[in-house]
Amino acid sequence: KVQLNLHDGTNLLSEEGYKTSSTLVMKVPDMKIVDSLEFKEGYIGLVIKGKNVSRIGKISKITPFGIYKDAVILESGNDKFQTLKDYVLVVGKDSPIIKLE
Repeated sequence: KVQLNLHDGTNLLSEEGYKTSSTLVMKVPDMKIVDSLEFKEGYIGLVIKGKNVSRIGKISKITPFGIYKDAVILESGNDKFQTLKDYVLVVGKDSPIIKLE
């Protein structure tokens, strides 16, 4: 079994392993994992912290910065913006899998 430590402090035991920074789609209140979304270019991201909080866009580039925090460039229409990778939660492949308003 693998222990998973989620962004909100929740810890789960799982038979499956998942890549770091993947988003786990959970069934609530059972806390069962029903799907996972890898953190990769081309997927849809939601910014959850920082000055771009609540913005949604397609992840166009992930830039590693060695000992510093990795950066992500997202595109929304004709607009491009950059934020830290730690501030982005993947919410879909081609479109968000949850309703975002």
